[in-house]
Amino acid sequence: MADEHYEWLDKDAAERLLRGEPVVPVGDKARTDALRLTEALGAAREGLTVSLA
Repeated sequence: MADEHYEWLDKDAAERLLRGEPVVPVGDKARTDALRLTEALGAAREGLTVSLA
């Protein structure tokens, strides 16, 4: 059951991430999801930086 949570991450993508290599999203939905995640993480980082200052 726990493996289903990460089914979007195939073995090749996981290996590239672990090596620090970029992983390119495939398809429009994956690209949109990746951009949304990037924006959310950036906003969270900015919020953390402001609260620590």
